[in-house]
Amino acid sequence: MMKMEAGVKQFGAWLKDKMAKGNKVGVDEAQFELNRFNKTKDLLSEVEVELVAGDNLVDLVWSAERPSIPAEKVWHLEDKYSGQPTLSKYDDLAKEIPDSDALLITTLDDIAWLLNLRGNDISYNPLFFSYLLFHKKANGEHCVDLFIDATKLENVADYIKSIRVNVHSYDSIKTFIASVEKGTKVTVDPANCNVMLNNALKEAGLEVKCSGTNLVEHLKARKNPIMQEGMKQANIRDCAAIMKYMSWLEEQLKNPDHGIDEFDGSMKVLEYRKNGSDMFLQPSFCSISSIGSNGAVIHYSPQKGTAKAMNNKEVYLLDSGGQYLDGTTDITRTVHFTEATDF
Repeated sequence: MMKMEAGVKQFGAWLKDKMAKGNKVGVDEAQFELNRFNKTKDLLSEVEVELVAGDNLVDLVWSAERPSIPAEKVWHLEDKYSGQPTLSKYDDLAKEIPDSDALLITTLDDIAWLLNLRGNDISYNPLFFSYLLFHKKANGEHCVDLFIDATKLENVADYIKSIRVNVHSYDSIKTFIASVEKGTKVTVDPANCNVMLNNALKEAGLEVKCSGTNLVEHLKARKNPIMQEGMKQANIRDCAAIMKYMSWLEEQLKNPDHGIDEFDGSMKVLEYRKNGSDMFLQPSFCSISSIGSNGAVIHYSPQKGTAKAMNNKEVYLLDSGGQYLDGTTDITRTVHFTEATDF
């Protein structure tokens, strides 16, 4: 959180100032992206401090008490919402790596977009834990190796076969990489690929090529007409839910004994979203429903039992959003329900 404050140094620079010559700093290479690792390594080398790979100490302490990875089922986002079949996306992606045989994708949103699959492993995000290795084929029969808990795919088994996906366990990716033919050219995004997987590729004798940007992200940014229309409709739908909520709230606050607090407000707007359309999936983030001074609190989240009572004397801020089948929203509105005082 300190990085948000003015004058606070970035992690690498801060660490450089704190370490003494000859010190060694342990890192879990699975938690460091390649770019960040190399930048930190170079900074520390200036003061003769070494980055040393080691175990994740938090995991060791957590041990058996660590919660298991979510096992929510994955589902297929139909073409009528995505606007482009996965095999067509394979063709586009193959063109992005003209000098490589494969592309390692580690970003969950990119994997979900490419495969037209969605999950529920992370709150507010329709994503699923996985890795993906895309293989470009000269005959155009491009395919992928997907590393995931296979039980998540039980509801999309036929679809997975139709898009040429080979399924492997989530933890087997390093073992699989070691089995890939030596000399295979694999592109990675150094801003997202972690050091552990980058090292595994090199140790397997593969030729690692670093892309200058996230190649899948470039394709995602080119919204097809169906996606463009989906974005419009999702926002229209979401705005209608918010306007209904604001209208309800304005009327309720006229009653001095309304008994509504910020948390109640966040639940009510969720209710309007759910009831407004069967396209609604879940909120896109924890709603910021804040009255008066709480509106100035960054990422404020009202909690049941401690939320401030609503009133029509102070400014009310609502920052909320929804995940819909055809789009994602994030809408902020600041309102005052009675006559405001002079500024």
